[in-house]
Amino acid sequence: MGNQQSNHQNEKSESTLLKAWSTQDQTCLKDTFDRIQNKDSSITTEEFIKAVNASLLPCIDRNIATSISEYIGILDGMKNKKITWKDFLEAANKLLGTDDQTSLDALYTIFEGSHNSLETFVHHTINSGIPIWFEGTGVIKANDSIWQSLDDDQQVAAQQLTQYVLYASYLEKERKRQQQQEDMFDFDTTDKSDTTKKADKETNTWIDKVKSSPSQVSKAEFINWAQSTPTWTLLLELIFEEFFMGSKKDDNSVTSHQRRTKHKLAPLIQRPLTKLVGKKKFSRLLTPYDYFLLSQYLPSNALSWSDYEKTENRAIEDLSHRLIFSSQRDGTSWQVFVNRIVSQGATIVVFKAKDGSLFGGYADAAWEQTTDWTGLANNFLFRLRSASNDDTAMGVWEGHNGVNDHFQYLCWGTKSLPNGIGMGGQFDYAGLWLNSDFLNGHTRGGPLCTTYMSPPLASKDTFLLEEAEVWLVRPLPQEDEEAKGSALDRAEDMEFLEMAGKKLYSKDLGKPENAADEEEEEDDDDDV
Repeated sequence: MGNQQSNHQNEKSESTLLKAWSTQDQTCLKDTFDRIQNKDSSITTEEFIKAVNASLLPCIDRNIATSISEYIGILDGMKNKKITWKDFLEAANKLLGTDDQTSLDALYTIFEGSHNSLETFVHHTINSGIPIWFEGTGVIKANDSIWQSLDDDQQVAAQQLTQYVLYASYLEKERKRQQQQEDMFDFDTTDKSDTTKKADKETNTWIDKVKSSPSQVSKAEFINWAQSTPTWTLLLELIFEEFFMGSKKDDNSVTSHQRRTKHKLAPLIQRPLTKLVGKKKFSRLLTPYDYFLLSQYLPSNALSWSDYEKTENRAIEDLSHRLIFSSQRDGTSWQVFVNRIVSQGATIVVFKAKDGSLFGGYADAAWEQTTDWTGLANNFLFRLRSASNDDTAMGVWEGHNGVNDHFQYLCWGTKSLPNGIGMGGQFDYAGLWLNSDFLNGHTRGGPLCTTYMSPPLASKDTFLLEEAEVWLVRPLPQEDEEAKGSALDRAEDMEFLEMAGKKLYSKDLGKPENAADEEEEEDDDDDV
């Protein structure tokens, strides 16, 4: 009778744990466990590890997978015991449940069990999670062999993202501290060197700790850092979902929309021609690791559309990002460049300088020819690579951090105003600027751009452009698109500019040929 009561309590406990999951998720959890333990009621931790490693996606680091398995095996404090369905379910609830503190405690145990430095653990997490996330683009599947043989650009990008995840929260604290000091400068003449030295010491201590193996990061430090690093915990959640529920596929558009707006699934991407970007790639300049970072800062309506937003935009399918300008494909004509980007919608502009620096900006409002600064606080500037591949090169600086509204500027054909494209700061001291010669640019406004609070994005305050891409991430509604024509087709705009004494390059500038039909390619060799 005592055994019956114990079994009843055990069943009730399992029932309580299951209530946290939807019916579909319960099925996925049970199917995954059944596949691992091969229909036995329990399985040893060693056998569990072997079965998990044999069934997981190749992209998931086996050291992380082993640490998760070992965590499941010691949940009740006993070592060398068999793992049961209840153990599996309890671990899933702890790691994927809504109690953040419980999840962080469990995560720290898994990190400790990996016996790696925090830097190595984060790097493994990034290389494991990005393929799962990027599968949402429709470009490359998570189980593709390409993820096991990253090229040089992808390896550098993965390492840069690792450093960003490790240090971004500390660098943000430092930025805020510097800003507070500048704000108080006129009122407080005391020496602030002690405060600066203390902050530098704190950052340097953290750098030493994250690189040390075995780890010297305390549980409190780990949890504090993880709470301020949602980009990393998001990737871990994807890994845990794959571990406990397998590669569950849900073609429900509502579910996909929700996952995209929560950054759990990459936005759809229309892959350009293979001859332009290469096989199983989507860009000449950006990697999946770069796109993951940038997407974290995009507004939800630039990631996916709800059914209502599809109706508003007269769209049948979900929002898809599209390469609308590539200097490699379209040339380096300023006229072609502006005609491709004006009146299109929200865009990501990417510049590669001749020194190897890679940077750009996101414009939430459509680019328009103007004689003044325009745009929205949703804009941001970013740097993905420096000429020296500095560990802390990667960064994003948002428009709402600054002290003015000089978010974006686009003008040409004038004598009285600068001709070019810019984001932030002032004329001649912009956070990002490219002249209308489509070659010379600058990134000044030091020490920080007044609009985005960004540092110089290139290795020097001036740069020479080597290559550019512009990605349309949210097109204007079709009714607006149909009426926009060429950047210089609108007679009333031209008349106004000419009456104001503004010189135009050409009234004959029209849409370049093949503007819309170069984006996709039917290539059986690239099916993935």
